[in-house]
Amino acid sequence: MQIWGLTLVNEPHGNGGFWESMHFTPRSQNAFIKHHLGPALKDSGHRDIKLLNYDQNRDDLEPWTDVMFGNPKTAAFVHGAAVHWNSSTFKVYKDVFDIVHRKFPAFSIVHSEATKTTRSTRRCIATRATSS
Repeated sequence: MQIWGLTLVNEPHGNGGFWESMHFTPRSQNAFIKHHLGPALKDSGHRDIKLLNYDQNRDDLEPWTDVMFGNPKTAAFVHGAAVHWNSSTFKVYKDVFDIVHRKFPAFSIVHSEATKTTRSTRRCIATRATSS
C-alpha cells in the first residue's frame, strides 16, 4: 500500500477526555514539524509523503495556518491542512476557507473527517440539493 500523506494528530485541541488524545497548540505543532517531524521525513525514504497540519474542525483553521504556513522553515515541510466537517452540518465556513486560501494559495486544504448526520439533517441536505 502506498501512503501519499499524513497528519500529525487527529484533533489537536483534544476531545474532552472521551478517549486518548494528544494536545497541540499552533505554536507547539509548528515547533514539532519544524524541528522534528519535517526534518525526519525529509531525511528518510519517505520524503514524498505530503504532511498536513491541523486536522480538526474547519472553523478554527486560520490561526493554525497563520503560524505554520506563515513560517518559511515549517512551510517547507507542509503540503497543507486537514479539516473536519464536525462543528456544523450546515455551515460551510466558506469565509475561513477563502481567507486561508487568499493568504496561502500554494497550500492544500483536505477534508479528513465528516459528521454523522441525523435523518432530519439528511432530509435538509437532500431538499437543498434538489432545489438547486
